[in-house]
Amino acid sequence: MTKDEDKRLRLINNLDANKQDILGDFTLTSAHPFRMFDSGKIRLYDKTFKTNQSLKISRDSTNKKIILAHKWIEGTEYNLVIEKDVATDTMDNKYMKTDTIAFSAKRASDYGTIKIKIDNLDTSSHPVLMLKKDNNIYYQQRLAQKNYTIPLILPGDFEISILFDSNKNGKWDTGNYWKKIQPERVVARKETFNVRPNWENELSVDLSTLQ
Repeated sequence: MTKDEDKRLRLINNLDANKQDILGDFTLTSAHPFRMFDSGKIRLYDKTFKTNQSLKISRDSTNKKIILAHKWIEGTEYNLVIEKDVATDTMDNKYMKTDTIAFSAKRASDYGTIKIKIDNLDTSSHPVLMLKKDNNIYYQQRLAQKNYTIPLILPGDFEISILFDSNKNGKWDTGNYWKKIQPERVVARKETFNVRPNWENELSVDLSTLQ
């Protein structure tokens, strides 16, 4: 490895088999925080190389991730151009050459639909259904009726949990020792739930077993 290769800044994207999640952001992640970043050196084109003006570029709180927010159109082909010297990190690694990333947006058939049936629903406990994937909350729904249909869910295994949201703020709260407020209860379903693409996946949740 040459000295120049040692100082090359590498940006890792979050594409899945070269496809972009139509509900999510395109991200570029660095191993180290950025010292310099020029958003004007990132451009998004469609397959005819017409510039997409609605692209919004930002960085996350760690200053290691570039977030590209755009209304992705399913099945559309895109070209992302990242110019030389777009960024430098705190280790003085630099983006050495201009690159083009060609990718397409996922289609609706790449996703699954979940049809949820809730049994023994008691809204007085303010239950919130949470779908977790890779230890992150992927989707949540306050339960006010017995049946829900959720479209465009990425395939894979999900953990199913119920949050009993006593203060009705839509998130889990740790409580307060000094005020003698207990943490809000979260109860997980023992079995994971597998979502298959291009399929109506049926899920039944009996809240009486998760109290």
